[in-house]
Amino acid sequence: MRTLASIVSVILFISSAALHAIPGDEHWDAQFGEPGILGVNGFLYAITTHNGQIYASGLFTSSTTNAPVEVWNGAQWNVVGQARGYPQAIVYDMAYVGNYLYIAGVFTNVSGVAANGLARWDGSSWSSVGFSGSALSLAVSGNNLYVGGGFTNATADGSVATNVASWDGSAWHELGAGLGIPGYGLYSVTVQNGTVYAGG
Repeated sequence: MRTLASIVSVILFISSAALHAIPGDEHWDAQFGEPGILGVNGFLYAITTHNGQIYASGLFTSSTTNAPVEVWNGAQWNVVGQARGYPQAIVYDMAYVGNYLYIAGVFTNVSGVAANGLARWDGSSWSSVGFSGSALSLAVSGNNLYVGGGFTNATADGSVATNVASWDGSAWHELGAGLGIPGYGLYSVTVQNGTVYAGG
């Protein structure tokens, strides 16, 4: 037999839940929990999907020199890489081009492989793509990766790309004269119908 106290506590719980519910929240699915390594001490800045899997990364505040890259396999989170840097490592964006995952941010290596600001994962190992600087935003169009950030990067023809560039999978290409002052970043880049839009 229920006591008056238990009935009151149930009513209070229902009332409290009703007060804090926001229309539309019922459509969000919380099954993923928080990525294991990032946990409650992290901020997710980057997320993408590929072949039914979810990839996430960001800033790990308990150890700011490490930023784990994690993948959700349908049941749990697993770490596929650790972006590292001093005094801080942050992954700001990530994107898939074909079967390659690119992570962009502020770091100097990923899982021991030297890669400054941009790195590529082929499913089994990390590699550098000859980038140096801070990569803050990624966009994909066909087989091309567009990168916005704070950098001056050498390109295939010997020119220098400033704060925005494209990568065709084997070489870098400048986009006009670039944008802004070297080292002052573009925080957003996207591509539509062959036109690149950038902001920062």
